Amino acid sequence: MVRLEFFVVAESFSIDQLTNRVSIFNILETIQAPAFPLVLPQLMAVSLWEDDERDTERQYQVDIRITLGDTELEHIQQNLKFPRPRLRTIAQILNLKIPGSGRMKIELKLNGEHKAWHYVDVNQAPN
Repeated sequence: MVRLEFFVVAESFSIDQLTNRVSIFNILETIQAPAFPLVLPQLMAVSLWEDDERDTERQYQVDIRITLGDTELEHIQQNLKFPRPRLRTIAQILNLKIPGSGRMKIELKLNGEHKAWHYVDVNQAPN
């Protein structure tokens, strides 16, 4: 059975070449936009999965859907195959256009089944 260890959305990340450890920078919780529409230059969705069955032949589909209210801003699909028991996935979204304020929802699904949400409040910055 595949289990989600963590899911986080941030502006950037780094992977240490010697240790393979990931560092996540500027976790997104709130965005203060000077004006709308806002173009977010980069958004990274990082997750860590563990497969207890150790079945390297099974494949999975990960869906990441970003919405603001009823408006879909982005939809990304990734195919997973576990070469080892733990697998890190990173989805990079470039130039995400955010049309207005509200609560942005980033949903993570595995084979169509909801696994996690990450919310980002998007507000107009005061003048």
